[in-house]
Amino acid sequence: SSDLNKIRLFNLRFAKMWKIPTNLLEKNDDHALINYVLEQLTEPETFLKKVKFLYGSNLDDHDELKFKDGKVFERKSFPLSLDGDDKQARVWTFRDITEEVNRNVEIEHYENYLEELVAKRTKDLQEANAKLETFNYSTSHDLQTPLRSIDVYSAILLEEYKGGVDDHGKNCIDRIRESTQQMEFLIEKLLKISKTTHEE
Repeated sequence: SSDLNKIRLFNLRFAKMWKIPTNLLEKNDDHALINYVLEQLTEPETFLKKVKFLYGSNLDDHDELKFKDGKVFERKSFPLSLDGDDKQARVWTFRDITEEVNRNVEIEHYENYLEELVAKRTKDLQEANAKLETFNYSTSHDLQTPLRSIDVYSAILLEEYKGGVDDHGKNCIDRIRESTQQMEFLIEKLLKISKTTHEE
């Protein structure tokens, strides 16, 4: 009611949710009952300030109440005019949303874990790619020199010893040169890929 220390009516579910002992209910001491309720909250002064404000207004209101033992209640309050009473009362409802809140916290923690895992995997992949690019670039350069030697010496054989090499031998040397040129072409492509990965 408008008197903060006067509770007109509550149901047994409220008493059970707030773990109000039977002897306190039987005393019918509203002030003691309200203090018992406030002592369970992590921020009792904030809640009491909100209550005082609401009793001076016609606003509907809701928020969440956090308990010292980890519980979380969703609180709703709306004004109620009583017949034959100039004073305005308020109706208060509470819903235990502890599991829902804890589930959301778990989901948030899991999402953060996944983000960290993705970031780590991405970093590992980038490092692996960088090593692969370095290896690719180095190996490609190292292969070019012996390939050119094979091609050059094959050309020398055909030019300087063409009289001493029969048609079958010439054909074999031509195939060697074609293969080395093909491999040189592939190496150039690999080097081009290595350069491309460093560009936007």
